[in-house]
Amino acid sequence: MFRAAPDEAIYQEAQKIVLAQKDKPLFLVLQTISSHKPYDTPKGNTELAAMTYSDQELLKFYRQLQSINYFDNGILIVA
Repeated sequence: MFRAAPDEAIYQEAQKIVLAQKDKPLFLVLQTISSHKPYDTPKGNTELAAMTYSDQELLKFYRQLQSINYFDNGILIVA
């Protein structure tokens, strides 16, 4: 079994890092884990469930960044 942290946990940790570094330059790279096989997410273990979960968690992270005005001086690149 693939024992990686779900996307929600990764984004929560990233949010802490962003807040701690908010007055300093920061380059942070994250990789979604939940959207990779084997699909094992809190929302289910199908490809559709995994992609839906990953999209929802990325949207939450984006909105959290908006709420702290990250985009006044920051850039988020999703590739």
